[in-house]
Amino acid sequence: MLADRTRVKYAAIVFMVLGLLCVGFSLVIFKQGPVGAESVCLRWKYVTGGGVLSSPVIYNGIVYVGSWDSNLYALNAKTGEKIWEFKTGTEIWSSPTVWNGMVYFGSFDRVLYALNVTNGEVIWKFITPRAIGSSPTVYQGTVYFGSRAGYVYALNATTGELKWKYQTGHFVDGSPSIYKGIVYVGSMVTERLQYHLGGFLHALNATTGEVIWQFEAGDEICTLHPQVYNGIIYVGSWDRNIYALNATTGEKIWNHTTNAHITASAPRIQNDMVYVGSCDCNVYALNATTGEKIWSYKTNGPVESTPAVHNRAIYIGSVDCNVYALDAKTGRKFWNYTTGGAVASAPTVYENTVYIGSNDYCIYALKINQEPIINPTVLSTLVIMAISCFSLACILVIKLLQTKTFNHTINSQK
Repeated sequence: MLADRTRVKYAAIVFMVLGLLCVGFSLVIFKQGPVGAESVCLRWKYVTGGGVLSSPVIYNGIVYVGSWDSNLYALNAKTGEKIWEFKTGTEIWSSPTVWNGMVYFGSFDRVLYALNVTNGEVIWKFITPRAIGSSPTVYQGTVYFGSRAGYVYALNATTGELKWKYQTGHFVDGSPSIYKGIVYVGSMVTERLQYHLGGFLHALNATTGEVIWQFEAGDEICTLHPQVYNGIIYVGSWDRNIYALNATTGEKIWNHTTNAHITASAPRIQNDMVYVGSCDCNVYALNATTGEKIWSYKTNGPVESTPAVHNRAIYIGSVDCNVYALDAKTGRKFWNYTTGGAVASAPTVYENTVYIGSNDYCIYALKINQEPIINPTVLSTLVIMAISCFSLACILVIKLLQTKTFNHTINSQK
């Protein structure tokens, strides 16, 4: 009798422990949330007549993007159907921006265009001496952009009238960012068709164009819209470095050296982490305060695309023809989608869809499918097992108590 009671007691303990383990696993899964991974499927693609280096912008459900076929396209974001197109004199590298019913972009035909977002009609255009690869930025009614003529321009965004221009003396393929009334833009030093002789990040007064400070890097700075975060501006250079500079003074706080040059990929910051691509084929995540590497993910080609950070993932293209979705915290790959050409365009995320261009002449809309971190059936099974284990443990405990009571009664009668 004593042996039977001992076995029942141990069985009750085992079932209780199993129940607690099932509850523990269930709580961990619940705490991590229902969404943990992603998959992707093609929503639509639109074929242009040339490579798409330009990065899409979405406004009121319309995708605006340029192509090397000289056209700016306006496409329905849900269906990919063309709404209108506008033809310039030659290829478009510049990424458009939208403000107050107008879409702005530059072309290698030396013109900055302002078009009506609804029908693509020209509202105004501004002609520079040389090609425009820079992507414009609008701030407080002024549009800022650079040109290979060596100037940074500030125009009235409504009329196209010149407010000021600043001569860098170098190609300005970099795209401006504005923070607290300061324009930040990169340039590259050239001489008699010799490139990569040096580069600068310029900080200019947004109202007057006067120089506030300059930072000299070892090679060109032509990144798409450098980002300011907590008073620090982050920028990449062809000298292989990612720099963190004091946005007010230009003083270097830190630099992180990669194994190859950083071309158009601009650092993007979220949750104190800096994400950027390098031509050493890696995507990097760095500590925003110290520059220390947190993780890196190696693709099979140079990474010239600027990352987009959305929820738990970062999205970025590679010259290996793929678009990648990586876990922003760990760098683990969620998925990759293979296009037919190099992907240097920066992605835009809108309504759970990634929009991006490729050198295969196509603009892609990739639908993000959120997947549970664990199969719901497994979670349900864990909960059922926990309930069953606790129930069995309770039955065994009751049996022990009943046996103890019965023995006590027999002993009392004796």
